[in-house]
Amino acid sequence: GSSFFIGLSGTVLSTCMTLVAYKFTKASIYGLSVVGAVFHALGQVLMVILLYNNVYMINYLVVLEIVSVISGLITAFIASLTLQKLPNRMIVKG
Repeated sequence: GSSFFIGLSGTVLSTCMTLVAYKFTKASIYGLSVVGAVFHALGQVLMVILLYNNVYMINYLVVLEIVSVISGLITAFIASLTLQKLPNRMIVKG
């Protein structure tokens, strides 16, 4: 049902914006992860607003974005630790 489109909208928007940030900025893994998390939440909330015609969901966005920044930082930290453990030959550099 609608949960597919809600998840897809977050995924598409976060992927696009992370790619833009990667291409046009010198953002670290932390910056890219936060961009992805923030725009994933934004995409999902915008889709809920469209699907359910409920503009008041925008109020939930403030809390969701704060949590997204925190989760993006945690994700980047874990990814950074993982990359440190991988052999250099397994890491693809942009």
